[in-house]
Amino acid sequence: MKGITHFLVGVATASCFPLAVRSAYDDKSYLILLGGLFGIMSDTLDFKFARYFWKHDYRVRITEDNLDPAAAAETIAKAIDEAAATGRPVRVKLDILRFSTNYYRTYAVMIDDRKKQVSCVIGPLKTMSHCMGRGENMPGEESKKRAVEKDGPIAVLEKFAKEAPALPNSMPVPTRGHIASFKADVNNTYYSDAEVGIFSGPDFEFIPQKDGRVRIDFIPWHRRWTHSITLGLLMGPIGFALFADWGALFAGNLAAFANPFAVNAFFISILAFWAHVFVDQTGHLGSNLFPPWTKFRSLGWRWCTSASPFPNLMVNYISAAIILWNMNAFAPTPVFTPPWAAGIPGGFTNMTYCILSLLNYVGVVIVLPLLFLYAIVLLYRHIYYKSRSIRLEEAFSGEDWAGGGGDM
Repeated sequence: MKGITHFLVGVATASCFPLAVRSAYDDKSYLILLGGLFGIMSDTLDFKFARYFWKHDYRVRITEDNLDPAAAAETIAKAIDEAAATGRPVRVKLDILRFSTNYYRTYAVMIDDRKKQVSCVIGPLKTMSHCMGRGENMPGEESKKRAVEKDGPIAVLEKFAKEAPALPNSMPVPTRGHIASFKADVNNTYYSDAEVGIFSGPDFEFIPQKDGRVRIDFIPWHRRWTHSITLGLLMGPIGFALFADWGALFAGNLAAFANPFAVNAFFISILAFWAHVFVDQTGHLGSNLFPPWTKFRSLGWRWCTSASPFPNLMVNYISAAIILWNMNAFAPTPVFTPPWAAGIPGGFTNMTYCILSLLNYVGVVIVLPLLFLYAIVLLYRHIYYKSRSIRLEEAFSGEDWAGGGGDM
C-alpha cells in the first residue's frame, strides 16, 4: 500500500482509543497522530535507512552510448548459477538509465523459471509519470527550437525527418533484446518480470535453498525485520517513552510516570505498527513476520498490488470512516446519530445503541459506497477491454516476451 494509506490506517487504529480522541478535543494532544507516525514507521526504516546499508555483489549499469541488454541478462543468469554452485546468497542491482532531467530510458528483465532463461529488452524513453510527450519537451527540443528560429520550420522538419533514425532520443527506439540461460532450478517469490525505470532500479537476491533450488527475492532489503511482528513489540516502549513523565520517575512517583497517556501510547504504537504489516500482507511481496526465528519473507496473500488504485482507495476510505465514527462516538457531544438507533436512550453508553449504530453506519457509509464504486470499476474494465479487443494472458514465456533467442 502507499504511504498515505499506511498513515491513515495508523491514525484509524489510534482513534479506537477513547483517550486519544478525547485528548484531541480537550487538550489538543497529538496522541492520535502517534498512530500515523508508527503506521508509516516500517517503510520509513526501509526506504530511509535499510536500503542504504544493503551491499551488492554485482551492479549492472547500462549507458545510452551502449544500450546492451546482454549486460543485465547475462549478469542475472550468472548470479543464479553462482548462488547454486557456491551455496551462498548473491545480490544484484540494476541501475536506472537517466537520459535527461525529465526522461529515463526504460529496460525490462524477465526470469523464466520454466525455460531457465533471463530476458532483457531495452525500452523507450519515459517521463517521471511513465508517459511520453505530455506537455514536456523531449530531450533535444531546445536545439530544435533554435534551429527553427535560424533556418525556418520547413527546413528543420525536412532535416529532422532525415536524421530521426540516427538520433539517440528518437522515439520509439528499435527494440533490442537478449536472452541468457542458467542451469539451476529456481523458486521465484514475486513477478517474473521487472521494469527498470525511474528513481532507483530494482535489487535481486538469489538464495540457495535446502531443496536445491535458488530462491529469487525482489528488492530483498524491503519488508524484512522492519515489517515484523517482533519489531512491533519493540515499538511499544518507544511510544511509552514519548508520553511518560520522566520528571515524576526521578522524583519516585511511578504512578505519574506511567500515566494514562503513556500506557495508551504503548498499545497504540504496537497496534499501528502491526496494522501496517497486516495491510502489506494483502499484496504479493509478503513480510518476514517473526525474526530472528524466521529468515525469509512469507508469501503475501496476493489480493492486490501496492500500486492498485482501488485497494488503496478502499483502505483509505475505510480508515477515514473509522476515524469519523470514533471521533463522533468518543466526542464530548456526538454530532450525528444513525437512524436505526435514534429512538434508543442512553447514547453510546448503551450497548444496544452502539451495536445498532455501528451496523447502520457500516452498511450505509462503508459497504454501499464501496460496492457502488467496485461496480463502476468492473463496468469500466469490461467496456475498456471489450472496445479494444484486448486479450489478456496470465504469463508469457521468456522467448516470446523477448522476441526470440539470443541478440535481436
